[in-house]
Amino acid sequence: MRVRFVAPRGSFVRVRFLDSVHAALVNAWTAGGAEGGAVVGREARNWSFGAVGTGTSAGFLVKSLVVGAEDASLQPVLSSLTAEAVRKISVNGDVVDLAGWSRVEEDLPLICEPGRVATLPAIMLSPLALSVRGQKGRWHDNLGTADGDLENAVNSRLSRLTGRRVDLRVAPDRLYLRANPKHSTLVHTRAVPGGRPAFVIGMMCPLSITGRIEDLRSAWALGIGEKTRYGFGCIGYAGRRP
Repeated sequence: MRVRFVAPRGSFVRVRFLDSVHAALVNAWTAGGAEGGAVVGREARNWSFGAVGTGTSAGFLVKSLVVGAEDASLQPVLSSLTAEAVRKISVNGDVVDLAGWSRVEEDLPLICEPGRVATLPAIMLSPLALSVRGQKGRWHDNLGTADGDLENAVNSRLSRLTGRRVDLRVAPDRLYLRANPKHSTLVHTRAVPGGRPAFVIGMMCPLSITGRIEDLRSAWALGIGEKTRYGFGCIGYAGRRP
């Protein structure tokens, strides 16, 4: 399942580092009854988020926040998670407080019998992160040249998280890529004391995702690509506004 918190008209939360939103959500999860080890660390359960908004020179303006989970212990917590619980004053100076935001549950906008194949026309609500195979710390910045890394990253990660073989076909919109050759963005993830901020390069592009409805539902709840638990790879339905 997944939910979206939406700011009142004209409102937003400004953050300089994506880790600030992650920390606020960890607070919300634990306040709702989830164990700390279930949401952070190597043994964390299956959840994801995507911050939706506008990038500016002064920081990212978060206007809505999508949170998904596909885990028996986290879904009940998510079902009762409130916007007021998503709050954190970070040592980096960011302040996240979603008090007064509305909450809505978002179902996968496809109806299909179990086991049947369907296609989801998707947009990226948060940047898609794909590391270059065999090159640590380097990120793809062009889906047109990602080749097999795209589907491999999507399927291998979702297969590992769900414990079953996920086989999705993921095709970027070639016309969009042709018209927008520069479709990557550098996201500051956290502050580094005495150094330059840590970052991840992600990409924004419409996609066509085809596969079994169970696999599409997992992609909807958990995101696609890498670092989905840290704010990357959240997808939306192309027929709706982000």
